[in-house]
Amino acid sequence: MPPAHVPSVEHVPGTPAAVLPEARVIVQRKGDPAERIRAVGLDPQQLVEDAYTRLEIRERWYFFVRFPRCFVGSEAVLWLTRHYSIPKEIAVMLGNDLIEMSVFHHVLDNWDFRDDYLFYRFYRDEKNSVGAPYTREQALAVLMQLKVPQLDSLVVQFYQAVTIQDHRVGLRLFRRCFVGKDAACWFRRRFNFERSQAIALGNALISLRVFHHVLDSANFEDGEVFYRFYDDEYSTDVLTPQQVYRRAWQTIQSYGIADIDTFIAQCKRAPSLGLKERVYGSVYYPECFAGFDAVSLWSDLLQITRPEAVALGNYLLDLGRLYHVEGRWGFQDAYLLYRFTSPEQIDRVAQPAEDM
Repeated sequence: MPPAHVPSVEHVPGTPAAVLPEARVIVQRKGDPAERIRAVGLDPQQLVEDAYTRLEIRERWYFFVRFPRCFVGSEAVLWLTRHYSIPKEIAVMLGNDLIEMSVFHHVLDNWDFRDDYLFYRFYRDEKNSVGAPYTREQALAVLMQLKVPQLDSLVVQFYQAVTIQDHRVGLRLFRRCFVGKDAACWFRRRFNFERSQAIALGNALISLRVFHHVLDSANFEDGEVFYRFYDDEYSTDVLTPQQVYRRAWQTIQSYGIADIDTFIAQCKRAPSLGLKERVYGSVYYPECFAGFDAVSLWSDLLQITRPEAVALGNYLLDLGRLYHVEGRWGFQDAYLLYRFTSPEQIDRVAQPAEDM
């Protein structure tokens, strides 16, 4: 059976392929893993807690190598099949869904989830897992010291301002998360904070369970670190086109934009937008602009942060008022080319009825 770690083996002619170690395989499937778990009739959060409390998690050894706080894949499959009365194939699928959700991983990150003698560890048990930086009382005291507004109001503003999207690092996908440096930037701009104060506010919000590090392995940092709101952890929200349109329009109005046509016309006239014909990869794109130029323009024009400007771009995209020239990307603060939608192209199908 494959061990926790398989040393590299050169293929000697005449050696049966079956005895050679298998190549690293990471299962990747389309769709939300939490939704796939629900499709089996299970609650993702309850599944995680049941697995963590029922599986035998302990120190294990393989070829004189110690692996602390891990469980065996085949034992997990056996427990899943018995506890939930499901076939082995479904149990293996659930295990891979939990890996995709960053619940646990192979101890050396060499294997996907399998019904075999392979060692896996929950991320919450990793050595670098950290606890809350403050107690609840300390966190509330930090908010008072920083003179931030009411917590509920702060969270709503923060959630609307920061860009929430999927991020991929290597083969691992982190869903619905935001970047620490973007949050710190918003804290500094919104409250005129120093960097240390912004970090203190972020740690207070972590301690109050507003959001957390995607692997629970870091406190709040002003850097390229991913965090997720607890409300988004097992989100099942599916918005209708009308709801998407209404949310986008209401948010755009909150930026002080009373009329989108007037705003877009103003943007088109701005030299800093750089609206012009461009050639990229030998392909000709007429009348387009770069995402980062639009972010710079909107940040100056509306006195908002760059993350807020990115959110504005995505809301304009939701409204059908701009689009990526190849229809492949959402709006990003990057050298990606976008074009404003012409009046003839504007899709009004998603607009809500007048009485909504």
